[in-house]
Amino acid sequence: MTTEIEPVRSNSPELAAMTLPKLKTVATQLGVDGAAKMKKDALVEAIADLQAKNREAAKAEREARREARNNRKKESKPSNNTQDSDDDGDDDSAPLITVIGQTMTVVEMIVTTVVVALIVTTVVVDVTVTAIATVTAHLAKSASQ
Repeated sequence: MTTEIEPVRSNSPELAAMTLPKLKTVATQLGVDGAAKMKKDALVEAIADLQAKNREAAKAEREARREARNNRKKESKPSNNTQDSDDDGDDDSAPLITVIGQTMTVVEMIVTTVVVALIVTTVVVDVTVTAIATVTAHLAKSASQ
């Protein structure tokens, strides 16, 4: 009997700070089904779940590769070349896992994670710039009175 452990979702204030249209865009880019009709809380949860699953899948892939490499080392004769290389002959472009109806490779998961990080960073910068502009406008208005 195999039990599946639910990936731990991180609390993402960056996602919660995003506007609904931006969340819908991110969710659509990530392949979340029905993103256009989802409410903000559901979108934040779906994106956070996807990020958690991607982290868990990447971790499982690393562990499987490490175990396979260790097994090969045990079976082979000791040699002078004891470098621990990640080039273990695995094809990183091979399908890794199906997430929300899409088969993703390791490379695709990394690219997806980077894209989400860039989008979240852009939103944080946008929110910060907007806050600074608002405070500056209020200070200028107060100073003129």
